[in-house]
Amino acid sequence: FPKRYEIYTSFDGEKWEKLAASLESGGAAKPQTVACAQQCAAYVRIVITESAKNSNGGSIAQLSEIEIMGEKMAVGDPFINKTALRMQPGESDKLCLTRLNTDKRIPAPDVVWSSDNESIAKIDSNGVVTAVSLGSATLRGTTKNKVYTCKITVDEHSMLDHFMITTFRSPSKPHLTPETYDLLQAAGFTNIQNEYNTTVNTLEDNLLMAQYSYERGMDITASLGDWKDGFVGITYEEIQERISLVSHVPGVGGIYIMDEPYNANQYAPAFKAIKDLLPYADVHLNFLPLVAYPNATIYEAQMNDLYQLSGGRLDYLMYDYYPFGLQADSFNEGLWYRNLDVVRKLGLKTGAKTATFIQSISLRSGYRRPNGKEIRFEAYSAAAYGYKQLAYFCWETPNEVDYGFGPAIVDTEGKPTEIYEPVKEVNNEILKLGPTLMQLDSVNVYQVGNSSGYDTALPEDFFIRPQGDAQLVISHMRNKNTDTDYAMLVNRDLKNEQTVTFTVPEGTASIEEISN
Repeated sequence: FPKRYEIYTSFDGEKWEKLAASLESGGAAKPQTVACAQQCAAYVRIVITESAKNSNGGSIAQLSEIEIMGEKMAVGDPFINKTALRMQPGESDKLCLTRLNTDKRIPAPDVVWSSDNESIAKIDSNGVVTAVSLGSATLRGTTKNKVYTCKITVDEHSMLDHFMITTFRSPSKPHLTPETYDLLQAAGFTNIQNEYNTTVNTLEDNLLMAQYSYERGMDITASLGDWKDGFVGITYEEIQERISLVSHVPGVGGIYIMDEPYNANQYAPAFKAIKDLLPYADVHLNFLPLVAYPNATIYEAQMNDLYQLSGGRLDYLMYDYYPFGLQADSFNEGLWYRNLDVVRKLGLKTGAKTATFIQSISLRSGYRRPNGKEIRFEAYSAAAYGYKQLAYFCWETPNEVDYGFGPAIVDTEGKPTEIYEPVKEVNNEILKLGPTLMQLDSVNVYQVGNSSGYDTALPEDFFIRPQGDAQLVISHMRNKNTDTDYAMLVNRDLKNEQTVTFTVPEGTASIEEISN
């Protein structure tokens, strides 16, 4: 399967010509070779006209291997590899001219490179760009027939410096539209994580995602190449060559490596290759949760090993754990705190930031979708544990019938569901707290009220003393630069609001509310 399909080709990706149709096979799935006249094309599209059916009646189709036999040739005029750059002072990149559908580069003698402001950005005769100081400039490549331009902005932007609210996965191909990215921006998302096993996996897809994100003040984590390789078995030079396709493109703030490897050590070399080219980008790797390992010691070792092997270039200790099970009102509160706490402590030890996922969808075999109040608790309790990135799984309901995914923040048509507004509200609240939270370490976290199964009692002399029968998470946070003490109070009651009265020790000089 698929049972029947049609093949189209295109020169520009917009106008398509039908090239061939599948051979009649009596319904059986057999390998086929379609012979056709030679075509001059840059794109090939396969349209499935009849799919097989799974046991639930859903349509399924698998393309196991496609081989297109042909000859590369230079077609059309040369074009510049990047029309815009965003870099920090001291960073380097390279501009070049190339022809469509070929790897051939225009020799350096045939193009003269220049900058209209060398105090901002320089470019040498080989097209190597060096960012010098803050500002903007225009880089030009001049040939006998044409002048090619690239706008460069030199600033100090890095998404690593800001509280990140991420969606995983990225919106699918049908919803790679400005309207979708308007919804994401309004909902408080700052980063769109791509991954190669979605429908947006071409260079063109990544560049369009970056464009829409940059226009709205967001970044993407780009994914190039088969996501399953995670850059394993590829040389340093090959990794940099692949990454150079999107390096310093405005809106590209990170590079996707891998999701949920049990042992991540084999991915360490990729961190050096990527960080040498993009030192201020996030190299994304997400670990499994604590429950996947025999004990916390092994779990910590898995994370710590990659941190050390990467030379400290692992920016986030990140994992996904989903606490809301299938049963109504189910919530594994103790394990939620335990995972947060184990990774929090390792983050303090290594100096790495911490990140976790927010459950925002149901899965037939494992968990229910939380409501707005439960999502609010996930987000704020993670912030109380000092986490600097919250990634939602997921934004768009995956159109994968066999897995039994329920509705997410938007449905399969890209339309907001009933949890869109609660997600929007809590995200924008946390973003306002972001500049404060980025300066704080979570020194310790305490549970007040009924036992969760993983509790740390509030000390008698703690500077916030709640009265009555409060059900709270209380964190002790400290500013890394000023040693000022902070506390965050989070409601543990997932259904009801609480009014909490608290006292402070005698002799307290002052107390200030940052936000309610």
